[in-house]
Amino acid sequence: MAVHDPKRIDLLIIEHDFTFLAWNDRYSKGVWVVCAPNAYQANEILESSEDGDLDMIPCTEFVLSTDWLPVEIGPSLADAMTALETRLAKLPADQLGRGSGWYAAVWDALEHLRGVRRESAGYGGTEGRLHPLPSNFTDVRNPDMFVPGKDKGGEAS
Repeated sequence: MAVHDPKRIDLLIIEHDFTFLAWNDRYSKGVWVVCAPNAYQANEILESSEDGDLDMIPCTEFVLSTDWLPVEIGPSLADAMTALETRLAKLPADQLGRGSGWYAAVWDALEHLRGVRRESAGYGGTEGRLHPLPSNFTDVRNPDMFVPGKDKGGEAS
């Protein structure tokens, strides 16, 4: 499978200053590709994919749990890029950029990952601390949904 037209990836990188990052998974899952709003968010995904199992598994399951995050894995770089382009093509075109609801949802989800990883104490500290992502980015409306100690609806747990 070849990337025939990475126009959405190009759009995010060239017009909206997203960071594109690709790497080979140390656990032999394939090649990761990420197109994140900031370099530190892309690096957060890279670092979490290289953590020990007790932290790597919940973090990578988190970023791969939904179709709207700009993250993919494939057997080759070309396959992973094609899968990411296909993923992005499923989103409304007017959402692919800074200032959109999708951008805000991606930002919030990646900041939640970053916050959980930073606040986790020791090996295995991320387990059970990442809030499930909704299947649709438009459902990321409550800013408390990613606050530790609150459930998806923002209520104290």
